[in-house]
Amino acid sequence: MTRPIMALTSAAAAIEEGNLRSRVGISRDDEIGKLSDAFNRMARKLEVQEALRKKLTSNIAHELRTPSALSGGT
Repeated sequence: MTRPIMALTSAAAAIEEGNLRSRVGISRDDEIGKLSDAFNRMARKLEVQEALRKKLTSNIAHELRTPSALSGGT
């Protein structure tokens, strides 16, 4: 019973430290399994959101470095 909870705790600590690829490999049909599934979905969404944030930041930085034709910087 404690092993799955310890795995979830370790995965949550990894997420906290920035490892957004951390997942738990628990496949059960009880509450722990449902919690593990919810954790993995949450981790995946965090990973996707972080990738989108990085892309947006990169695009903004590029736009700030590159003069736009609309601003007369041609």
